[in-house]
Amino acid sequence: MYSIATAVRGLAIALPLGLMIAAGTLTAAAAPSPNQPPGDPQNVQKLMGMLSGGYGPDTCQSIATDWQGQLAKVECQQNNDPNGPDWGLFTLYRNANDLRSDFKDAAGADQGVACVPGGDSKPHTWSLVNSNEIAGWLACGTYNDIPEIIWTNNAKNVLAVVEGRDISSLYQWWQTNG
Repeated sequence: MYSIATAVRGLAIALPLGLMIAAGTLTAAAAPSPNQPPGDPQNVQKLMGMLSGGYGPDTCQSIATDWQGQLAKVECQQNNDPNGPDWGLFTLYRNANDLRSDFKDAAGADQGVACVPGGDSKPHTWSLVNSNEIAGWLACGTYNDIPEIIWTNNAKNVLAVVEGRDISSLYQWWQTNG
């Protein structure tokens, strides 16, 4: 079930980027570095060290990156937390522009819903507790009728997508573990 959603999501994200590359609209900043090519084991290890609570080597595995701006990608199955997500995808990016671009594409592929009752269904920024500094972007929605939360950690250049039974439990999990 999730592998089909993952494949469709990959196409939804990669196709517009491929068209931008063909049109010449991406800059040289997205070109791979000869020292850290996409999928480099050091980048995978770095990303594995930044996974959200309940995820680790026992539930996650490295998968191929979709394009040059991605340094590593990890797909995770059922979270070890009893209230955790059913599935997750974490991606490490070369820079903030690549991260933001993929967040926009991923959030745009979802049917947006409010993360909390009465809230706004549009993507918004989030901050750490007791901080006014923006830590990243957050979007709640459904993808192929599957509830999911998408967020960035801007300081780490990481994008995360988790899927589960309902937005409310995913959001509660994210507040503690995301």
